Amino acid sequence: LLLQARWLDQINDAVIVSGGNLVISAWNPAAEKIYGWKAEEVIDKTGEQVLKTEFLSQSRAQALQRLQETGEFSAEIVQLRKDGSPVNIETRTVALRDESGHVTGYVSVNRDITERKRSDAALKASQEQLLSLIKQAPISIAMLDREMRYIVNSQRWVTDYGRGYTDLTGRSHYDIH
Repeated sequence: LLLQARWLDQINDAVIVSGGNLVISAWNPAAEKIYGWKAEEVIDKTGEQVLKTEFLSQSRAQALQRLQETGEFSAEIVQLRKDGSPVNIETRTVALRDESGHVTGYVSVNRDITERKRSDAALKASQEQLLSLIKQAPISIAMLDREMRYIVNSQRWVTDYGRGYTDLTGRSHYDIH
């Protein structure tokens, strides 16, 4: 048990343990770092009271129902830090059961994916800018995949080489020529 306690202190993901009533009973140092709350501030409160969770793909009721029915729940959610700032979280919650199979509590492992979300958004914006630049270029430009299907092309390419097509995206270069 001592070794397991040390492991929990070294994990970079928030590990939150709650009873069957969803009242927090354990909060590791990574949870303190991610959320800004000290363990003594959250023990004996519900996660909802502390973290104000926003479920993105389903409602809170649906998430709790899934947890009750299957004993597990995984999703991307948004929660609030102590200072009120949002944090994007990838959560995995599983039911803890006694010897007879009755749920005695839950353990959630929460990973801060805020930076990953920012990077994904920046990459998407950059890709959209590149596609826009290609489409609007005053010269003939085309980008094809390995099977020689058009990914994107400039309007000038369509005018010069499109053979009457108005949109080449997804079409095979060999079918057109």
